[in-house]
Amino acid sequence: VPPRPRVGQAVLKMCVCCHSDGTDVSQLPTTLSLHKGQNAEMNCTHNKGLAFRDMYWYRQRPGENIELIVYTSVGLDPDYGKFDKNKFGAVKKEATSGFFTVKNLEAEDSGVCTKTLATK
Repeated sequence: VPPRPRVGQAVLKMCVCCHSDGTDVSQLPTTLSLHKGQNAEMNCTHNKGLAFRDMYWYRQRPGENIELIVYTSVGLDPDYGKFDKNKFGAVKKEATSGFFTVKNLEAEDSGVCTKTLATK
């Protein structure tokens, strides 16, 4: 159980969404309420088949465009593009699941994190 916020300490909210055709995909947790300094950890699984081996994790802050944080695929190192791999973590060891972490939460990390699946 996370510690209760002190006066002036914000609770950060992050909504987690899976994008596909709406079936065969699940993500836990669906919503996170965490405190500054904690890590936000998300897990996505699917039963769409082994061909869906790629995952793309996105972020959308309120009032801003959606942006790709990391691309992952089985057997490849995550591609963080312009994002800091010390701030974000992604693991994709098997085709049917993936993990995403936002480390050491700050107020600017509040927003929506979204994941999509793709085949090669």
